[in-house]
Amino acid sequence: MSKESKLKMSLAKIGKSPWNKGKSGYKNAPCSKERKEKISKSRKGIVFSKEHIENLRNAHLGQKAWNKGTVGVLKHSEETRLKMSDSKKGAGSYQYKTDRSLLKKSEKKHLDSRYKEWMLSVKERDNWICQMKSDDCQGRLESHHIKNWQDNPHQRYDIDNGITLCSKHHPIGRRKEKETEMLFSQMIQKTAPQPVV
Repeated sequence: MSKESKLKMSLAKIGKSPWNKGKSGYKNAPCSKERKEKISKSRKGIVFSKEHIENLRNAHLGQKAWNKGTVGVLKHSEETRLKMSDSKKGAGSYQYKTDRSLLKKSEKKHLDSRYKEWMLSVKERDNWICQMKSDDCQGRLESHHIKNWQDNPHQRYDIDNGITLCSKHHPIGRRKEKETEMLFSQMIQKTAPQPVV
């Protein structure tokens, strides 16, 4: 629907309460016990004539019950399921964007595929070893941004802006990161392959 249509509908409903406001379950309030007994007594002793029973029988004769032969929830055929699936994929989906540049990129590292590539590249370059290499190395390996992620968006995926550290040596907090920035930069420059002359 267009925004204009939605606005018109919204304005039309202002001041009107919904038909089911304050009700729960069925539209009508449940019958009292006295009323139920009264209805029951009035129906007792009613006997349909043979003609009436025959008319009811003929009205339903030859009709198959809508749920005859089914057990539980109705299932679609394999062909129908494939058609439904295809209609929701790619260009068939209502959310599909033909211009792929309009896709939103997440600012969260763990949701960014380029970040995962960068992280693995840094670890492979460092041979999956903590670069502080000491006896107190412990915990899982982490790829650390030397110049932090948030303030340096142009260097986020630069492999030379990363170093592999164990969780023990991974600096926590901005102040600690600033203190170690120069040290880690020098370590990466030493390990970088030198050009052959």
